[in-house]
Amino acid sequence: DLSLTPTPVTAGAGQPLHRDLSLVSVNIMLNDPGEFQGGGTFFENQLRFCQHDVTADHPSTNTKPHSSPPTRIPSPLKPSGGVGHCLLHSSLERHAGANTWQGVRDVMVIFVSAIGQQASTAPVSTSTSHAITPTAIQSSLLKQCMNEWQDENYAILPPFLRGICHNRLALTVTPTDGEAFQYLANSLMACSEAYYHGNNEDKSLSILQLACLCYQRACDLSPCDGRSFNNLGLAYTKLR
Repeated sequence: DLSLTPTPVTAGAGQPLHRDLSLVSVNIMLNDPGEFQGGGTFFENQLRFCQHDVTADHPSTNTKPHSSPPTRIPSPLKPSGGVGHCLLHSSLERHAGANTWQGVRDVMVIFVSAIGQQASTAPVSTSTSHAITPTAIQSSLLKQCMNEWQDENYAILPPFLRGICHNRLALTVTPTDGEAFQYLANSLMACSEAYYHGNNEDKSLSILQLACLCYQRACDLSPCDGRSFNNLGLAYTKLR
């Protein structure tokens, strides 16, 4: 699969943390770096292991500095060689697109997949210190393929029910997947809205409370994903 993705600042020009539904993702730079500012790719592991010393920014505070030296806040990664060079990574590494805040950044994105290959039982090694296991791959597929399910009876289900089914299945495979908890909570929020508009406020409230618990679990498991914290706050406002 191949997609041509221009990212003008007027269009928002960024993407939240996500995984790609392929084996390998390739981002090819198409225009000169001098034509834009910002942009690039953040990886979750860059943020997860960053320990920034806030007292370095505010030396006047009375808080004692950490015993270890502060870690520099990581920058998004970009192809260093200019036009035609690329950034390549495992599609299952959670990553985000940094905002392009001036000009237009043109990127060609290629998703490399395989058809008819026997699944390997060995973990997929990555550039980070951990490995992606077959269960993580299965979880990613379950979370992202609910709109592709070819079944007439399944297709008539409301999208939020399909989302609940798929993400619960994903959590049976990887119970510590914060992204699956977040997606499950999103579907529960939609389900709560449906019951509310159906004049069943008690059922709507109980499902909303369950969504809050799922968002909280997502925050605990994926503390670098701001969407979970934002959505948890929005859910809490509905409980008032």
